[in-house]
Amino acid sequence: MPGAALELTAAVAQAYGIEPHAGYIGVFTRRQSRFAIFGNKSRVAKRVVDDDGDIHGVGAKGTVMGSICHAGVVGYFVEWDASPGVVTLAVEAKLTGVK
Repeated sequence: MPGAALELTAAVAQAYGIEPHAGYIGVFTRRQSRFAIFGNKSRVAKRVVDDDGDIHGVGAKGTVMGSICHAGVVGYFVEWDASPGVVTLAVEAKLTGVK
């Protein structure tokens, strides 16, 4: 997806409070971006995957743990149902809300 990339560098991590959390694999923030359309604790599903695939495919569901907006891209830290305790970053363009 053109324009939907978000590189997680050390500088970005420091600026947004992205760090390890006890009981989880992966680093993330519990902060919520003011630009986020999905708030923390929202349920989301993957609606698009990269051409070469993603770890979690279309239809995978998870819970938003935190979000950031950097360089005009909103990214969400999601704990996917299929991978409890593992938090990964997904760009907003790949997600849809679920109930």
